[in-house]
Amino acid sequence: NGWEKNYGPIFDTISAVIEEIFQLHDMRNIFIMRHCLNFIFYFMGYVGFFFFIKTVFPNNNITIILSLFYLFHPRLFGHGFFNPKDSILQAYVAISLIPIARSFLYCKYKDLILSGIILGIAISTKIASIYIPLIFSACFFLFFLLKNIGLRKIIPLLFTFYFTLMVSTYIFWPPIWTNPLSSIIDV
Repeated sequence: NGWEKNYGPIFDTISAVIEEIFQLHDMRNIFIMRHCLNFIFYFMGYVGFFFFIKTVFPNNNITIILSLFYLFHPRLFGHGFFNPKDSILQAYVAISLIPIARSFLYCKYKDLILSGIILGIAISTKIASIYIPLIFSACFFLFFLLKNIGLRKIIPLLFTFYFTLMVSTYIFWPPIWTNPLSSIIDV
């Protein structure tokens, strides 16, 4: 209901499972656990960003320096402890950059499927990330047209990406299960 349907339940579901497993009933312990879990997601985003940079720039020195900018950026680092929406989305986007970069380099279906799944989770986390697949597909299309790869190769790849993206968005975003199209337009 209301604003809650704008956000996916992945972080809250994981938090609830941890609360039940460890029988956390004290609000202080729940509060601390959620902050720790939020930082774990932030750190996973850092690791994803590190491997993305390593994919793009194989030089270890550049990889370490650029990834440390992500890790120790004051605002990102601070939000990595307490922001259960934007920080989680940032982690998913950072992780999705790995298969996106690999799809430009190697043009394999597994990278497009993996990026579709991760971006589907990102979209279900916060609808604002819906622009990422659009930018990706436009760049993908232009990149391969400039490399003189025909439309017969590009169209099936993008179809696979968008099919995976739609299915994973639907699976990971329960508020849209009853009426997906009108729910997404409403959000």
